[in-house]
Amino acid sequence: RYADSLRVYRDVLANWPGSKSAIIARRGIVLSLIELGDAEGADAEAAALLADYEGADGVVGAALKMADEFRKKKLYESARRLYEYAAAKRSDSKQAIVLQRKVVTTNIDLGDEDGVSAAMEALRVGFADDKQLAGQVYEVGEHYRNRKEYAHARDVYQSVIEDWPGTAKAMWSGQRFILMDIDETEDPNHPTLAVPPKIMQAIDDLIVDYNGLPELTRAVFYLGEEYYLRVRSREGELLRDTHRYDNAIRILEIVMNEVAYEKTYTPFACYLCAYC
Repeated sequence: RYADSLRVYRDVLANWPGSKSAIIARRGIVLSLIELGDAEGADAEAAALLADYEGADGVVGAALKMADEFRKKKLYESARRLYEYAAAKRSDSKQAIVLQRKVVTTNIDLGDEDGVSAAMEALRVGFADDKQLAGQVYEVGEHYRNRKEYAHARDVYQSVIEDWPGTAKAMWSGQRFILMDIDETEDPNHPTLAVPPKIMQAIDDLIVDYNGLPELTRAVFYLGEEYYLRVRSREGELLRDTHRYDNAIRILEIVMNEVAYEKTYTPFACYLCAYC
């Protein structure tokens, strides 16, 4: 069907080259070529779109859509060029900080450490007064964590904790440290019989440091849920051991008894404990 779409888009472009529909058609050509596996052709068409319709309404939006699709297909060089283009064109918009963060994370995907450093510096310096900065730096940490590049993730999360102390993003950064510790501690073939003392201490510290933040209960709940889901995903392979959910229960009991009541996550913790 992408071949059919490509023919239609090319027909629109040929017959109405100066219309608003032409930009949409050119974008459609790029997306179709990506899906058809013609990365080189898609890259050339994307460059032609930017050159032929420079300054026209809808070009930056098209660039972002194309960048996202290139990235989904792991065509990171093409994605980076388009994110950089969009970030430059929308440098004065509320969206600019998000676009710059995408430049950072695309450099991460490329393994370009120099590019990451330069883009991160541009993010921190260029948006130093932006209220969104803590959240965007945190998202860089999330990107590293999702790639299981934990050393880099910890560096970024630590910077959030130090630069925005006492905030929700600092609290979530601390929670992410614990999630990574859980992942590094738990052997899926040999689950721990008790929550390691280091992790329990980290949870206690998280509660002390961020007591009073509305999102704390949810953050602690997710830690208990992490243990629950690890067992749940393999329940058919595990013996019906009455202790198999003990780690999840231990943390969910903290949610029920040691942090502030929250209308969604406190009852949910009770439910999971009852299931366990």
